[in-house]
Amino acid sequence: MAILRDAGITCIDAVKIDVEGVEDEVLMPFLAEASSNLLPRLIIIEDGSSGWKSDVFGRLAERGYVEAGRSKHNRVLIGEGSHA
Repeated sequence: MAILRDAGITCIDAVKIDVEGVEDEVLMPFLAEASSNLLPRLIIIEDGSSGWKSDVFGRLAERGYVEAGRSKHNRVLIGEGSHA
């Protein structure tokens, strides 16, 4: 969060995340701290949920995301009220 704040970033249009199976460790702290206006409109995430310690997709749903598509390895999620 400090990096975004220091860079003056106040909104995020899209995020593609593939961090070799630790997407939960990267995203959960962000999802816990980010204000609604900082949440990305679009998230493309590699689905490694079978090995995650946290329910990232459940938390994303709580934050207003819905699945808009998927491929063999990725899920595409759009934030509620998004114009993406």
